[in-house]
Amino acid sequence: MFYVGQKVECLRANWTFPVTQPSILFPVCGTLYVIRSIRTRSHQAPGLRFHGLTNPAMQFRDGIIEPSFATHHPDGSPNFRPLVETDISIFTAMLTPARESIDA
Repeated sequence: MFYVGQKVECLRANWTFPVTQPSILFPVCGTLYVIRSIRTRSHQAPGLRFHGLTNPAMQFRDGIIEPSFATHHPDGSPNFRPLVETDISIFTAMLTPARESIDA
């Protein structure tokens, strides 16, 4: 569902995260982000890291790593939604007047 380079919108306004460092930057609800990396975790939703939102490494069960933010809350609600980019060139082409050919 998510992939590196994908644009997503943050849907969560309040993050419950065991913060041990006050310098942790959290995604902001309504803000658009580009996925920088995806952390797979057993028995949990994948974690996302974003361009422009880099945090210091912290101690976790699987080592000292940069925090990531789960794609879904434990209650199943999504924390992020993928943005779908639409090509509107066909519609803008319809607004351009057609050129008429003139026989000389």
